[in-house]
Amino acid sequence: MSKLYSLATKLLAEHKTIDAAIKPLVAAVVADPALLEQLARIYLSNLQRATPARQRSGLHRRPAHRRRAKLPTAAQSKAAVKGAKAIARSILDTRRLRGGPVIGDVRFQELQRRAQTAVLTGADFLLRGTEDIVDAYACKMLSQRAVPASSDARVRDVFKASDVEKVYVKARQQAALRIAEETRRVADNLLREPEPPPALPAA
Repeated sequence: MSKLYSLATKLLAEHKTIDAAIKPLVAAVVADPALLEQLARIYLSNLQRATPARQRSGLHRRPAHRRRAKLPTAAQSKAAVKGAKAIARSILDTRRLRGGPVIGDVRFQELQRRAQTAVLTGADFLLRGTEDIVDAYACKMLSQRAVPASSDARVRDVFKASDVEKVYVKARQQAALRIAEETRRVADNLLREPEPPPALPAA
């Protein structure tokens, strides 16, 4: 079973209709060269099967009612790719909520509940990130405070528990200053007036 078939089946099951599933499928195909190649192979294989092989013996005229399958022109192909990329760039199809759908598919009545979930998740990640920064400062300070006889020595072999506690107190102070600085920087970037989104091509 191909990756493209699995993705298409999954999106169709999630969105119920072809019209609803086609936009996320196009966005995924445009973003993944492997999926785009699979789609091209399927199209060309179907085209090859639809065009009868010409017999080598004798001259055969094509019946008047049978028309040759036409390949898309360069302009048509370019317009199709441009339209697909425009869909893929849309935030409604690319901004996915953690553990949920893309923002464009969220029902309005669910926004408040999802906002509360995002706040709790964000706070959890922030807390875990804070402890990582504290550990980073503590490890750096401990590594600079002693030169053990063996590089295989453990922290407990070199420092007393009380000394490590003091290091962590200072590490938390430095981490708090760094987090406050980074928070101000991120908040400043978020509050700046955003640039207008690029205009989508005319249909």
